[in-house]
Amino acid sequence: MLAALPVQRRRRVTVDIHDGVARVVLLRGLQVVAWGKATLPPGALVGEEATGDALPSTEQLRALLRDLCPRKARLVTSLPSSLCLIRELRLPRMAGRYLRQVVAAELLESVPFSQAEVDIAWRRQRAGRGYAVVAAVAPAQAVDLHVGLLRGAAARPRAAYPRPVALALACGLADGILLDLGSRSVELALVKNGVPQIQHQLDMPGPWDEDMSGTAALALAVEQMAAYGGEEDAASIGGLPVAITGEKALEQGIAESLEVALDREVRPVRPPVAYPDHVPV
Repeated sequence: MLAALPVQRRRRVTVDIHDGVARVVLLRGLQVVAWGKATLPPGALVGEEATGDALPSTEQLRALLRDLCPRKARLVTSLPSSLCLIRELRLPRMAGRYLRQVVAAELLESVPFSQAEVDIAWRRQRAGRGYAVVAAVAPAQAVDLHVGLLRGAAARPRAAYPRPVALALACGLADGILLDLGSRSVELALVKNGVPQIQHQLDMPGPWDEDMSGTAALALAVEQMAAYGGEEDAASIGGLPVAITGEKALEQGIAESLEVALDREVRPVRPPVAYPDHVPV
């Protein structure tokens, strides 16, 4: 998400809700000037039952946004990977009004919803004699609930981006495997041409302890994803690189353990913005 921000002095706020935590970052141009996080209860998240703690946590998020979000700042947020289906389409040249219909038809074939029940967003660029289209579709009700969480905290997001797309942009990953190592789960995305092609989520595979059980389980998931993507030699040194981000990625020795287990280059995400060394990315 950070990488998608244009170079300018205007203040912007990004809100990333993931793994039960809302992380808020204030940027001035491409400089991080403030950040913070608010813990959310299960009842505040899309698809989970409400609890009595939901209201205080919304107030915690409201207070954080009040402290970090200037009145005229543009606020953007990410959408959970579980909500979004992302597709890369190759289409012939056609008028814009027809292109919109074709994109919608292609996406609706892959989801069990009608067009009235989904939100569709897409962008196009010229590719030879046609268009390369990156499109995303998500249930409209789920998107409304997710955005409504921010509105309940007195925030008005101007845009929402699928989380895998935002992370791929942030790490500048054109081709590779993206691992988001959260405290509760791991999200994997196979990225080709800068677009997440395959997504998968699994529970956090135990502690990263001396017997390497957690690393081994994650290594297996990475190799399976590489195989799904048609990589000819998933274990070779020249295979797809792995980029890691998330709370667990900050723990000492994680990158080194994965490099040994995968026999692949493993690198942390380095967003193209200026930020202090102690800011978690």
